[in-house]
Amino acid sequence: MRMKPIFFLCALFTLILTGCKKNNTYRDEMPSNAQYPYSVYEYLQNQATGFDSLLFIINRSGLKDTLASKDVTFLQPRMPA
Repeated sequence: MRMKPIFFLCALFTLILTGCKKNNTYRDEMPSNAQYPYSVYEYLQNQATGFDSLLFIINRSGLKDTLASKDVTFLQPRMPA
């Protein structure tokens, strides 16, 4: 019966040692200032799959010219698979 608390403490100690790393690269990341040579519309067209329905909606709504010529940021919500 005494083995249960010892096992629990060893497991907890192992989790603490492996879970707390000092090197956190996520906090040290700097934003990318990359400039892409294509517009949002061209990017969506060049993707292999996944954006065909979005391109259809963009074309039907008349936003093709806006996304093809202007410097815009476009966010598409992801639907769960």
